[in-house]
Amino acid sequence: MKKQLLFTLAFFTAVTFTSAQSGVSVDHTNTSTPQNFLFGSDKDIRDASVVTVTAGSGSAQTNKPNWLAIIGSQDDLTEGKFEFTLQSTGDNLLTSLSINFAKRKGSRVGGTISIPGNANTDFVLASDNTDSKTIEAKTIAFETDVILTSSPKTVTITIDDISMATLIATSTPNIRLTDMNISVLSVLDVNDIVETTQENTLFPNPVTGSFQISSEEAIQNVQVYGINGSLLRTFNAQASYDISNLTAGVYFVKSNTASGSKTVKIVKK
Repeated sequence: MKKQLLFTLAFFTAVTFTSAQSGVSVDHTNTSTPQNFLFGSDKDIRDASVVTVTAGSGSAQTNKPNWLAIIGSQDDLTEGKFEFTLQSTGDNLLTSLSINFAKRKGSRVGGTISIPGNANTDFVLASDNTDSKTIEAKTIAFETDVILTSSPKTVTITIDDISMATLIATSTPNIRLTDMNISVLSVLDVNDIVETTQENTLFPNPVTGSFQISSEEAIQNVQVYGINGSLLRTFNAQASYDISNLTAGVYFVKSNTASGSKTVKIVKK
């Protein structure tokens, strides 16, 4: 019985280690060094469902140990996406994110990185205009800082343009997702700084004096928080919100409606 139990535990451990993984947790206690997460068949993010081909006759490559990839086609334009989740191990975090790719030098790759609650980051990885099969590394920094909580947040990388400058039989375009770096910029002390599905738009951003909020629902009130989570201003619903007396820097604006709230990072000039 003891041997059988040990075998069962060993088997369970092995299964747990090799199970599919489509997301990672960012260590909320590490605010000093960037945290690196790897993609690949036996790495931090390894679930085959992370990669999807949405158009064309290309394919998803999920069996390589050092990357997940979309392989293009000679015959048509391949489109696809990478999709995975991020979350904090504890406290709410303000983070920055950069994603590392690899591609053939002759490949041109265009796409968009989208994260709920943030503006999209569009990118183009240019071709060297040859049929070169040599692999080169490329880094794309997400253009806005990202709030992470203990609830998973989905990152979607949409690839809508993948092609070779000169097509040859032995070289197909591809884009490999290899790893990403996440830096914790600060720990947010306000527990209710979270984003929901409320649809609204804050503008202008950056702001010099006042901003406006366009919302599908009636706004009840608006709160402005400092980077450390301290509540600085509370406004009732109005046409514009004046923060001209705040010093230049980064702030969080939380708008509340009957159905929920949304928090947006703004830059005050």
